[in-house]
Amino acid sequence: MQPYKGYFISASAMPVHPFNRDWYVGGSVLVPGRSSSIVEITRFQLQRFTVSMKELAEWFGLEVARIWWTTARLRERSD
Repeated sequence: MQPYKGYFISASAMPVHPFNRDWYVGGSVLVPGRSSSIVEITRFQLQRFTVSMKELAEWFGLEVARIWWTTARLRERSD
């Protein structure tokens, strides 16, 4: 988990299958809550997109979380 513009983003790599070397890309966006708690506001897993390296899946998950946060903030400002 790492801080990003007042939020936290997290990435995960999940194996497609025990006998397969591919990984699903996943992640989440979290926000600080009350009393030092952290609340997850969204979680995703890209099941139609796999990569062959666990580290790449984790990196891509962080980038998708950044894009999601930026897009959500832009939509919020335009309303």
